[in-house]
Order: sequence, then structure tokens, then C-alpha cells
Amino acid sequence: MAFVTPAQSSFNGGEQSPRILSRIDQSVRSIAVKSMSGWLPLLSGVAEACPGTIFVAKAKGPCRLIPFEFQRTQGYQIELGHLYARFYTNDAQIMDGDDPVEIVTPWTLAQARELYYHQSLDVLYCAHREVPLHVIKRIGADEFVCEPYALQNGPLDLRNADRAVTVSASATTGTVTVTASSALFAAGDVGGIMEIESPAFGTIPAWEAGMSTAGGAFCQSNGNVYENTGGATRTGTVAPIHVEGTEYDGMGGTDVNSKGPYGAAWTFVHSMFGLVEFTGYVSATEMEATVLQTLPSTAASWRWSFGAFSDRRGHPGVVGVWQERLILCKDHVAYGSVAGALDDFAPRNELGDISRDQAFRYPLPSGETIMWVLDDLQLVAGTDKAEHVIFAASAGQGAGPGNLDRSVPADNGSRAARPVKIGGRAIHIDASCEKAIQLAYDSNRLLRAESPDLTRFAEHIGEGDYELVEMAWLKLPQRHLWFRCENGTLAVMGYEPDEQFIGWAPRTLGGGMLASSISTNTDPTGKHAQLWMSAEADEEVWVLRMPRVRRVRDSGEQVMTDAAVRRTGAASALVSAPHLAGRTVDICADGRPLLNAVLDGDGEYMMPFEAEDVIVGLTVPNELEFVPPVGGSDNGPALGKQKRAHRIDLHVLNSDELEVECQGSIDRINLLRQERAFDVSMPLFSGRQRIEPAGDYDGDMAIKVRRIYPRPSTLAIVMPFYESAQA
Repeated sequence: MAFVTPAQSSFNGGEQSPRILSRIDQSVRSIAVKSMSGWLPLLSGVAEACPGTIFVAKAKGPCRLIPFEFQRTQGYQIELGHLYARFYTNDAQIMDGDDPVEIVTPWTLAQARELYYHQSLDVLYCAHREVPLHVIKRIGADEFVCEPYALQNGPLDLRNADRAVTVSASATTGTVTVTASSALFAAGDVGGIMEIESPAFGTIPAWEAGMSTAGGAFCQSNGNVYENTGGATRTGTVAPIHVEGTEYDGMGGTDVNSKGPYGAAWTFVHSMFGLVEFTGYVSATEMEATVLQTLPSTAASWRWSFGAFSDRRGHPGVVGVWQERLILCKDHVAYGSVAGALDDFAPRNELGDISRDQAFRYPLPSGETIMWVLDDLQLVAGTDKAEHVIFAASAGQGAGPGNLDRSVPADNGSRAARPVKIGGRAIHIDASCEKAIQLAYDSNRLLRAESPDLTRFAEHIGEGDYELVEMAWLKLPQRHLWFRCENGTLAVMGYEPDEQFIGWAPRTLGGGMLASSISTNTDPTGKHAQLWMSAEADEEVWVLRMPRVRRVRDSGEQVMTDAAVRRTGAASALVSAPHLAGRTVDICADGRPLLNAVLDGDGEYMMPFEAEDVIVGLTVPNELEFVPPVGGSDNGPALGKQKRAHRIDLHVLNSDELEVECQGSIDRINLLRQERAFDVSMPLFSGRQRIEPAGDYDGDMAIKVRRIYPRPSTLAIVMPFYESAQA
């Protein structure tokens, strides 16, 4: 026999895949655990019991939560359900008297769950492929509106290239009938737009300086048509370029030969391009429309373009803001607005030129669908097949029409879930929904970058029913990236790549609750991030928030139960949590735990003593199991060889009692060093404790640690003393 006392003082490798547990050559195994349910890996290396959740309100129905952070101390959560939205701020629901503040929205529940959004100042842009672009606006501290977002001058799809297919309008202004030479239209075109280009300016003379003219005469200049509405009988020296109103082409002067006067007044009539919005479907060859921009002619023209968005052609499914442009994505194409004008998608400026500041249409490879975009110095776009970085082709000019290029740093593919930007890295869920990918794109060189799989050592986290659905990033006080899984459980990843900290842990909600969405914003103080979630509980949906992970010096009580209610004030023996009526709960009253209390039909329970600070909620499932030890054998690793632990030392910080299971022996560690009086609050304990398990030999010598009471626990070191057989 060999006697060994290994110590594990870091657990921030998190829970590892079963495939890794036997890989004793992997260095990560020394800081990993076999299971970490209900515990958190921290950068400091300790394992900390995961906080519970606080009940905020009952949702109106099935929903998802969307963050809206107007400024650091004004964070909101939007409860978005079937055709409605409600709002939360300062840890509570926004009320109008006895009723929640609620607005009407255009999205069904299924669409709300798929909605892609982007916030800019006090506007939340909301995109779904089946619904026109809408915005939710904050117009007051507790007042919001939801309305369609009107796009101007586009965006447009590619111009028609078949000269045999023409369109014509019955008039150039007002309400018109647009007729096509072949079956071109459908009912879903109503609400969409079409640009019609002049087939030719025909006999309209070009403007020239010093030419004779008269009132009522027409000319063309810079792609526009103008009418002489006054002034001199000869043109001046300044060609008309305006696109509205009337301007002179000179000041009525004479030349060196005393000829003149020059300077006619020219009123803009129309450009080469007209724009209509379809208002009614007549037939496959005929539509009713309203002229938005004067049409150049009623003659048939093959130069036309449909608008990019309509019920028939689809609406943008992804939205973002990049370099002062609104970015709208449909299928494989990204459309960018005019720089500095988020609602304007005009492809040409007032001079008729396609300048760098104008709107652009940038297609990615066909067959790919854009799932998300991320704004940085470049525009990062994830499709179902690859990740792309879009940038200005010439660094000396701004990104815009004719000056866009892209690189493809990775080809993982993505699901339709918003990514998270952490430093210069984009974290996204891959197309299989099983992996979290770190895309460390290079903001300067734009070359192929590494895209490591963050679940490579915990690949079981997203498998099967545990597919990853969405993410929420909690930067402070601890660096944790939370994931919601398809089956309603949660998973957390401690993430600080510069410190090589990537550790996973699952988190199951208490009482059989299933998480239906997660979200994050800053707490009311503006100091820390908060995790919010909606959770299905039997026939109801609850909105919950998770209190922050406590600091080392914080020895105060923390909510360690789920869907909890906290009462403070005058001492009372009455516990009340109406939403938990009839359920079995844990209670922490002035630090005194009461386990497995059953609330009555009104959600009440009478304790045998009075307390001022009472927390009541559902038990949080938790278990921390360590990897089988490999040391202690004179002839190779001890993995799988018969072992028996005769002593286990634990070092804890600010903890209550723990239960330790090893080789069939279950022992309680009384961290309080004295018998617990039923009606006396006990302080949390920091220090070292030991147990002497009475289990028998086995090949794994699995050590499991569980919390007993709904109070904090932090595990710093585990050190087993065991003997190992040599064969």
C-alpha cells in the first residue's frame, strides 16, 4: 500500500467531459471537477455555491426577456410575449397604479422568441423575418411605445436585367396604377416599394451655359429634369443640381461683350429615378401605388428595382448599427443605410452620385444566411456556415459602396442567437447548438484568426436536450457567461481567456422550474451586472433575477433559494410567499435555517419563532464531485486501482455546514464548531475542517460535497488522505 495526501486548491477548470476524466496527461484535469451542479467556478480558483433567484413578478404569459439599458443606472428588462410587452426596472415591475405598464406589439410568442434586436440610445430596433422592422422607444422613465420604423428611399434589390420585362405608371405623381408587361406582382408586394428609372430623357435638351431659354422650357442636368419658371432669357454659368425647389443658374449679369442678361430660374421636376409604394394588389400585372418620388415618365421602362423588404420578399431578420449606419440583413445580404442617417437608404446623393456615404448593398456568398452581426472597427457577421469580417477595402476611405471587402476568419457556422462581444472576441453558439465558439478576429490585419471551441473540455454541456440556446454576459463582479439550454436548465462559464480561465458548471433551477429566457443588465447602483430570467413553473411563468455573487468580505446573508421572497422589518413568525403556495420550501430566518417547510394554500407558514430577516424559496439542487485521484501508486497511476480514504480535509470560506460523501460514507461537517441551537443564528465559518469517512475500498474514491442549508458556502481546498493498492 502507498499513502498519499494530494491537495486540490483550484477548481476553476470547472466540470469536465467524461472523455477528459481519464486523460491524466491533460493539465486542465488538475483544476477540474467531475460535476459542479449548483456551484460556480471563480477566477480565484475557489468553488462557490451559486446564488438563488429572487421572485420579481408573475409574467402575463409565456415570454422572453430583452435587456434595455438607457444608461448605467437606468437598466430595464422587457417582458416580450404574445402581442404585448411589459417592463421592469430598479428590481421591480413598472406599474400604473395596480396594473403593469403594458404596450401592444406586433409579434406573436413564436416571433418574440426569435426576435433579433439592437439598442441605440433610447431606441430598441427589433427585426423578424416575418414582420416589418419595428422599434420600441423609451419616451419617459416609465413610458414606452412600439411603432413601425419607416425606412426612406430603400433599400433596393438589384435592378431588373431583362429588357423584355417593363413597368409603366399611369401618372408621374399622386395615386397611380403600375402595370407590368408580364406577371410580376403578388398580394405580398403591398407595403413594399419599387424604383422606376426613366427609359430615356428623349428630346429634353441638356442644360448649357449661355443658351437661349424661355419660361416653361425644360432642360436636363446632372440626371435631373428642370423647368424654366422665370428669370433671364439666357442660361447662366452655374448648372442646376438641386433636387427640390427653385434655384437660379446665374445672377442676371452680362459677359465681357455686354451680352445678357444671364440667369434663369429652374424648378426641379424629377430625376431619372422615381419611387412608388404599393398600396393595393389588382392582378399579377397591375398594382395600385402612391408616388413617393416623382416618376420621370409614364413610358414603359425595363430599368426598375423592387424594394428589398415586403411581406412577399421578407423583412430583415437581423439588425445592428455600424459606423453610424443602420445594418439590416435578410438572407445572405447586408444593407447599410446612409452614414449618419439611420432611416435613409438612398443609393445616390443629391448630385445623383454613388458616394462613400450612401447606402450600400453587400451580399455574402449565396446559400448562406446571416444569423447575427457584431459592430466593431469592422462589421462581424455570422452565417449558418461561416464567420465573416466586413471592412473598408481601402483604409484611406470610409466603408461604403464600392469600398467594402471581407475576410473569413472561421467556418464554424452559427445558430440564430445574438453573440456576446468580450474585448476583441466574439462569443457565439455554433450551428450545431452544442458548442460555444470564441472568434478572436484581428481588428487590424483582418486575417484568418483562431476560433477555439470553448466547450472542448466540457463537450457534454451542450449535448442532446442540453443544446445551447442563448447567452448573457455578467462582467461584474465575476466574469461569468450564462447559457440557457433547450431543456430549461442553465450553464455558466467562467471566462477570462487572458488568465486561461475557462470553467463550466451546470445550474438546474429549484422546484422543477424551467428557464425560458435569460437576460442581463446593470443593477440599480450601476456597479454590478444582474442575471434575469423567465421561468416556467407549472402553469405560470415567473420573472426572476439572480443576486450578485458575494465578495470575499461579505459575510451577510445571501439569497440561496430559487424564486425566493425576502421580508425585512418588524419581527414576525409569519412567512408569506403566495406564488409558492402549496410547495415545499427552505427558509432562512435571521440566519436560522428551516428545511422542507410546506406552505399552505395561501402561500403562508407559521415558524416556531419570530425573525426580522426572512428568506423563503425553493431548494437549489447542488453537488460538487471531484475527479478520481491518480497519485499514490509505485508502479504507475492509481487511476482505477483500489483506494480508500481515511481522512479528508476541507478549507472553506464564509460557509455553513456541508455534507461530504465518499465511498458510501456520508458525513456532515459541522463548520460552526458547536451544536446548532434551533433558535440561534450562527455566523458563517472560515477555516479548515476534517472528516474521517468509514467507507470501503473502491476504484474511484469519488468525493462529493453538498450544501445542506440555504446559506453561502465557498470551498477553497480539498485534501484527501488515502491509501492506494499497487495492482
